[in-house]
Amino acid sequence: MNNANEKSILKNNRGVTLLELLITIAISAMVLSMLTQMLSMNLLAKQRFDYENRMIQDSYIITEKIRTNLFHLQPHSITIIEDSGTQTVIHIVHEYDLVIGSGNVIERDESGAVTDILIYDKINETLTYYFDSSATGQLLHSSS
Repeated sequence: MNNANEKSILKNNRGVTLLELLITIAISAMVLSMLTQMLSMNLLAKQRFDYENRMIQDSYIITEKIRTNLFHLQPHSITIIEDSGTQTVIHIVHEYDLVIGSGNVIERDESGAVTDILIYDKINETLTYYFDSSATGQLLHSSS
């Protein structure tokens, strides 16, 4: 008879009790909460990395454009004209060219004097390069 009772007890233990189910749900909820938090942290880190990477790439492009312009201009002086709360203005001046004049003498030719202007607008956060003091400039960097 003792053997028959053991078989009936074993048959009744096949199901899951309410307490076991609640514990399983609570543990699963904690694990899912931690996984969700880790995913959120990874997405924020990726977003920050992408932003920093874009800023670095933009700075390389801007630097290369300015460097190329300076190489072609071959300036004699670079002067900060204005540095106020609203903007910084830099003049990049090519004053003269050296030419071989009469009698094979090297002379200054000041007819090709050029002034490029680089303006950083602090309010709009834009960087603009004006070639040869022209009215329209090349926007190197926008606030976006």
